This record gives sequence, C-alpha cells and structure tokens, in this order.
Amino acid sequence: MCRKGNTKRKIEPKSEKRYNSAFFWEERNKWFSDLWEDIRGVPQSLNNSDNQNLRSRSAAYPFELPYRLVNMFSVYEDVVLDPFWGTGTTSLAAMILARNSIGYEIDSDLFGLFKNSITNLSQLNKEINRNRLNQHIEFINNYKNQVKDIKYKSTYYKFPVITKQEKEILFYSVERFTEDENNFILDYEKFR
Repeated sequence: MCRKGNTKRKIEPKSEKRYNSAFFWEERNKWFSDLWEDIRGVPQSLNNSDNQNLRSRSAAYPFELPYRLVNMFSVYEDVVLDPFWGTGTTSLAAMILARNSIGYEIDSDLFGLFKNSITNLSQLNKEINRNRLNQHIEFINNYKNQVKDIKYKSTYYKFPVITKQEKEILFYSVERFTEDENNFILDYEKFR
C-alpha cells in the first residue's frame, strides 16, 4: 500500500463514505491478522497453446486477495491504482466494491481476458454481497449464543452488528456497465 508523500490520509470524521465502507467486526478480526490461512493460490486458465506467451506474463492471484486489500484500505469512490494490471483481478475487486480503478499493462492481449471476466459482473457482485451478508448473519446467530446482548443494529440491513462502526455499512451492486474503448463506466445501486 502506497501513499503520496509522508502525510497520513485523512477522511472526514463523519464521512458517509467512510461509514458505508465499513466491514464487519468478524471480517476485521480475520483480515487484520498476521497470517491469512484461508486464501490459496488459483490455477491460471492460460494453458492452451494460443496463450503460452500470456501464461509467462501473468501472475494471477486469487480474487479474495485484492478484494480484502481494497476493502481494508479504501472507501467508496476512491481510486485504486494497479501498475501491473495483468488479468485485471484488482480492477475487478475495485469494481465490485464501487471503487474507481486505473490499471497499466504492457501486454494488450491480456485485456481480452479481463473483458471475459466481467461478462457476469453484476451477477458476481450480487453473489459476493449476498455471501458477505449471509456469513455475517450466521456469525451473529452463533455470537448470540455466547453473548446476551448485541447493542447495535444495521441501518440498511436491519440485522444486529457488533460495533457502532458497522451500523452504516452499505454494499453497492453493479446494475449495468458500458465500455468506451478501454474504459468501463459502471452504474451502481444500493444492495438490499
């Protein structure tokens, strides 16, 4: 993670983007740990003879890796820069998290792979959001068995949350996108 200059980034204390971009307490505990044992490498689908050169150029990694990092270190509408774009996994994570993304790649042949990966972007986005919400609800149900009272409730989703920071958590879903040359313009709606 890089920042320009030595100045620490400041986000308005009562910023709606900041609160909407929160993550669940149990996610924070997992994501900000010293070791991530739940992320494994992914096989690269660049093995046919047409793609041998691409295979040697790509350093694909699991989607979950940039997804967590973008969640952890940015807020809605931030710009995520990927100077070694490759197959665009970081841009895909940024799109799903309603962040802007800029990627640089010297091998233009990889762009076609990215375009293929976003054909079902809206469906993938909704599935990821649903999974996060369902995992949180499952966590809360287990947590309630151990703790008597949970103080806070999500404003948008109406289920209990552990910390005040989570109250305004809000997910967005890609409703549609258009392509303009090498740019993708996305329209988001609040995920309910």
